[in-house]
Amino acid sequence: MRELFLLLRMKPAGKCPQIRGTLMYPVTALFFDLDGTLVNTLPDIARAVNQLRRENGRPLLNSEQIQAIVGDGARKLVLRAMGGERETWFQRFMELYDRDLLCDSSLYDGIETVLDFYDDKMLACITNKPKALAERVLAGLNIIDRFQLVIGPEDVPQKKPDPAGIFQALAHFSLDPGQVVMVGDHHADLRAAAAAGVASCFCDYGYGHADGLSVAARIGKPLELLTYFT
Repeated sequence: MRELFLLLRMKPAGKCPQIRGTLMYPVTALFFDLDGTLVNTLPDIARAVNQLRRENGRPLLNSEQIQAIVGDGARKLVLRAMGGERETWFQRFMELYDRDLLCDSSLYDGIETVLDFYDDKMLACITNKPKALAERVLAGLNIIDRFQLVIGPEDVPQKKPDPAGIFQALAHFSLDPGQVVMVGDHHADLRAAAAAGVASCFCDYGYGHADGLSVAARIGKPLELLTYFT
């Protein structure tokens, strides 16, 4: 299958995407964010957020408002959604989200093809989502076996944008930073990549924003990744 993809994406000399001055950017491993990168989890997150707000007499938020506050982990999501920090709010949100974790979440179009294409690479998922929930999402959508490593916030001293998760994955695979690209939809992914010295690819189709940070590549849909990294 990989050979077919290579034939389909061949372009005349000088017409290939430019990555840091080269025609293609060779990598040994790809590290992926989860929410907004591999999986559109927003519908299920939004349901849990709005149920929590409903139970506390707050008006409901629309999907754009909820999209704007995701990406930094569940605790910050609840803090932003409720305008304050209470452990009872956080625990109730986790109960609600755990209950309806996979009702409407889905892989972004093309993700399975992307994972097929890179089946000879080392793949890791590095997420700020609680690891148990992340693994359930990956398993429920039948892609957990594509990843040799899943790193959640419980596995590291600090979550993204701290580079600890990337450093842990580099050590796990015995890789140098120059062999890796971090793929994500949030500036936290890009900041973590920069701090670890690895290339980054920003996913415009996700929830977050690049915050003006420099990236090796920027994609509007998952399949565009195949034209940048080999």
